[in-house]
Amino acid sequence: MRIVLLASISLLFAVNGCKRQGVVSPHAEIVAHPVSPAFELAGTWETLPDPNLPTESKTRMSVRKLRDGVYAIDIESHGKISIECRTTPLVKSDDCVIADIVASSANEPPLRLIGVVKRQGESLSVWWIESTNLAKLLHEDSYSAVIEHGLLYSKVYADAEDLLKCIQKHSRELVGDPAYSLRRRIN
Repeated sequence: MRIVLLASISLLFAVNGCKRQGVVSPHAEIVAHPVSPAFELAGTWETLPDPNLPTESKTRMSVRKLRDGVYAIDIESHGKISIECRTTPLVKSDDCVIADIVASSANEPPLRLIGVVKRQGESLSVWWIESTNLAKLLHEDSYSAVIEHGLLYSKVYADAEDLLKCIQKHSRELVGDPAYSLRRRIN
């Protein structure tokens, strides 16, 4: 079942060994006090095609607001996976939020990823926080952390508040290319 969960998350978030190696997976929740973004996140979204993957099919997902800054994400054909997203504003930005995303399924430990979500008109872009510069930036900011590098993601053990502050301060240095783009689907 863990393989199914990882495969589903990999498909959903385009986390693959070549393009997305080093995506950060913190050991604990970092968005302790979620805040809704200034933009509307709830609704039905559809992935935009990746020009590098011409046979890729569109994935549709529904985002429901549960409470301030907390959302449930339902992905068509992934009914047994529960995905929750907790958001907090990126400092000095109305169109970007930090997203603490947890995917879980029965009998499996949850998988947590951290990203930045940006709204542009009727589109969303998502970037994963990558571990490439994270250790150096945490150290420069006098925070301590342990990073375990894995095949698909890097597990980060750090104080949640310190990690969030570092991501807010250095978000541009911690993201690579957008992991995926979504377009609002009008029903």
